[in-house]
Amino acid sequence: MDRMKMDPNRGGPTLSEGIQCDPAAKRVYDSYHGFVRQAVDAVRRSCRGRGLLLDIHGQHHPQNWTEIGYLTQLNSTSIRGLVGRSSRDSASSLSARKFIIGDRSFGSLLNSFGYRVVPSASVPAPETGGYYSGGFITRQYGSLTGGEFDSMQVEITQAVMYASEAERDRFSRHLAATIGLFA
Repeated sequence: MDRMKMDPNRGGPTLSEGIQCDPAAKRVYDSYHGFVRQAVDAVRRSCRGRGLLLDIHGQHHPQNWTEIGYLTQLNSTSIRGLVGRSSRDSASSLSARKFIIGDRSFGSLLNSFGYRVVPSASVPAPETGGYYSGGFITRQYGSLTGGEFDSMQVEITQAVMYASEAERDRFSRHLAATIGLFA
């Protein structure tokens, strides 16, 4: 179903926008979120409540950067679980700020492969540029309100989306390596 008819990244008060008041779109929406909920629950059961959901999209902002959305308020983020575990599990406590824009942040790790990423150590904030900070899925399934299951929105730049198949494969390998290093 076309995203114009059903947008799974809408919910709560904007749900009617996400389904266009169409019963068929509502069934697809419910099926999609039912599957996501089952997957999240399965990961929670097998990983002691911990997990990371990546909500991956593409975007066309003119800054030509890949955007990582954590719901951006550094003291209230969709990756509270990761930040908290890092603080408990390591000798050197990482603040949320370092976790989001430090040298070992997701954005900085992906940036180390040669991609422009915001937020990262090299581009800590979007300033006046376009930026998706995280949407309904990041809020709904991440640790913003507690727990240790985290969620981030990854908005891939159009330069990668419309690149050659070889370049998209290269980016995919780098994104997978970044996930492995980060989580």
